Amino acid sequence: MKKLKLIFWNKLPGEMVVRYTFDGTPDGTGSKAFTVFFLGLFDLAVHLFCSIITAMDKKDGTDGISSKLYRILLCLCPAISVLVTVIIFFPVLGFSVDIMFWEQIFIGVIYLVLGNYMPKAKPNHVFGTRIKTTFESKKNWHYTHRFTGWYLCVLGLIFI
Repeated sequence: MKKLKLIFWNKLPGEMVVRYTFDGTPDGTGSKAFTVFFLGLFDLAVHLFCSIITAMDKKDGTDGISSKLYRILLCLCPAISVLVTVIIFFPVLGFSVDIMFWEQIFIGVIYLVLGNYMPKAKPNHVFGTRIKTTFESKKNWHYTHRFTGWYLCVLGLIFI
């Protein structure tokens, strides 16, 4: 993604929109260098932080999360980074992008994927409904996550 940004460096304006309101109108700008370099480095830092914290989860007798769920969670930060890059760079390069439409589709897909895996999650401190009652027994954890999984899937379909 960084190479793609550098390829279009000369076509990018000095100031770029980096924030939008809920109705999709531009709300804040940043310099070209900030937008191209800092946002990518920030995304990488968030991704590394989430990876490390998730990998370290094995406290209070929990098993941690499964390797499949770990891979799915690790894909979220890069996917969000790609979405943000498209939202920021495509309008500048002359492409028409309906920001709200793609954000709703993206959130709907995330809800569907996470809702599908919610009932399969073992007790852990990273993913799921992490409240005191869910940790009291595996039965509570299972029923809570089964309900939450269905709820997220329905919300995902509504978003899409």
